[in-house]
Amino acid sequence: MIKKSILLGLIFLLILGCSSSKKEDEKIIVSVGEGILTMEQLNNAIPSSMQSKVSQEQINNYLQQWIEMELIYRDALRLGIDREEEIITEFENAKREILVRNYLERILSETEKVTETEIMEYYNENKDSYVFAEDEVRAFHILVSTSDEANNVYRRIRNGEDFETVAREVSNDYIENQRIDLGYFRKDDIVPEIATRVFSYRVGSLTRPLQSEFGFHIFKILDRKQKGSSRKFEEVKDQIITRLKSIKKNEKYRDLIIELRNKTDIKRNVELLKEFYKDSTYQQTNQVRTNSK
Repeated sequence: MIKKSILLGLIFLLILGCSSSKKEDEKIIVSVGEGILTMEQLNNAIPSSMQSKVSQEQINNYLQQWIEMELIYRDALRLGIDREEEIITEFENAKREILVRNYLERILSETEKVTETEIMEYYNENKDSYVFAEDEVRAFHILVSTSDEANNVYRRIRNGEDFETVAREVSNDYIENQRIDLGYFRKDDIVPEIATRVFSYRVGSLTRPLQSEFGFHIFKILDRKQKGSSRKFEEVKDQIITRLKSIKKNEKYRDLIIELRNKTDIKRNVELLKEFYKDSTYQQTNQVRTNSK
């Protein structure tokens, strides 16, 4: 099935491209009456990063859905649905939302970059927000299928072979997920039958093979964090950057609204609002409060 993002691109094409007039240099892939789908439109609908992953069958399905939607779209035009007041209002609302979203994306993307000083200051002022709620362990991990494989791996590492090198060679987890370093994890993050045993090892230890429903695990314990201890600056730096960027964007948005308000004449029709409030929950609530005094 075509991915959702591609289908959204299809719908977007229908909105913007269906009434396109034909040009001499356009490479038209398919046409339905006056509606056309060009190579350029197809390239725009399917991001370049996904094009190599989309199969011929998916492309054909995409074209079939485009044709079906175009047939329906053309018949809707024939019936004059596009001229109905309700539909026109929906189009205007959609246009308004698209313009506002693109405007904000452009304006807020120009937000000042976060400096190293700001990041460090935020970390120092909010250290209480970056503490370990539970004990956590950081470990390297190897997963193999059989007890014999696990014992062999364990002996190789005990005899001096590099853990990561062995993991790249034999670990199912590395082969499937390109993963050796599990980062920090809690007991609840790993399978229960081995969790307690993993957390019983000291930092620097190599665990003996531990069996679970997934196979046989070997861990190298790299670090341990006690509940209540602070996370290191490097561990939370990216989170802080994201947080500060969000704060800056919100501040810029508020400043933008103040600026636009100051140079725009805004009027409220109080009398009409009162008419609207008569039947509103707001008015009913206020009436109850007034009568109870």
